[in-house]
Amino acid sequence: MLSLQRSAVSLSFALPLASSAFAAQAGNIDSTFHVGAGFNGQPWCVEVDAQDRILVGGEYSHYNGSSRVRLARLDANGLLDPTFDPGVGPNSTVLGIEEQPDGKLLIVGSF
Repeated sequence: MLSLQRSAVSLSFALPLASSAFAAQAGNIDSTFHVGAGFNGQPWCVEVDAQDRILVGGEYSHYNGSSRVRLARLDANGLLDPTFDPGVGPNSTVLGIEEQPDGKLLIVGSF
């Protein structure tokens, strides 16, 4: 019973902190996210990986002037992650991305 009471007390302290953190983010523009020129085509899917990097698939060939064919990874600030280069990329539109537990990516599309 003591364990249950401690959990309830911990939860009662955590909830106000969590709700204030969400309230501070809701509806605010993230001025640290650098979109720049963005994609030169249509992004169709987005996945945030375990390191909070943003994976974007779609039908495009460049992001902010850098060649990234249909698959790109952005840092949390919106800048292109230079350590991720899929080379020539998939041969057609990427419609879905899923990160597997081992960190590998599963992509689906019309290839």
